Amino acid sequence: MTHAVSEKEPNRALYFSGHSFTAATMYYLGGRLGFAPWRSVTTFDATLRPSDHQDILKSYYAKNPSLASRAARRRKYFDNAEQYRSLLDRPNAFGSFEPRMLKAHCSSTIRPRRDGAAGLELSCPPEIEVATYEAVTRSTAPYDFLTNFSVKTHMIGADPNAPGGTWIGQLHPVFVRRLPYARYTKMHGHGHLMPFECPEACAEIVLEMLN
Repeated sequence: MTHAVSEKEPNRALYFSGHSFTAATMYYLGGRLGFAPWRSVTTFDATLRPSDHQDILKSYYAKNPSLASRAARRRKYFDNAEQYRSLLDRPNAFGSFEPRMLKAHCSSTIRPRRDGAAGLELSCPPEIEVATYEAVTRSTAPYDFLTNFSVKTHMIGADPNAPGGTWIGQLHPVFVRRLPYARYTKMHGHGHLMPFECPEACAEIVLEMLN
């Protein structure tokens, strides 16, 4: 897609903004494979698993279940959309989402049951989510090759003490020090899912990059 856009508009600058695994993938493509056609990038709580600083990871996971284990327990079937939304709209789930973002999330993550039974099911089955987490969270490559990523970067990290804060927010200052041209901003009061919690503030940060 990036090549197609470049061919259509060869004189236009390209920018990147991404969150979580998407951001980590972008850093891998640029740092490890040399694909970084961006004038500037902005990432929100990029999930870069470090090959060092294992003490922070071990401390966090000693108190919290892994993403894969949580995904394995995820409920798959629901009677209706309202039941699904009410289960997500709780403090320990996605209750901190901005209402419009919660509505959009709910509508895009369920579908009619494929087995023909009444009701709805998750668009992404729990077993697929588990496999994704297990595959992605094992690799330290995106982090290991950050030193090769030469694009101007703005890293937005979550507040580790906010609801939904994780070890990732604790390590963002470390991530930034590995990048040649980077600055760091903590999103105070917001956890890993900040684009859903404060979409307007995140949009302003992206617009700042474009300007």
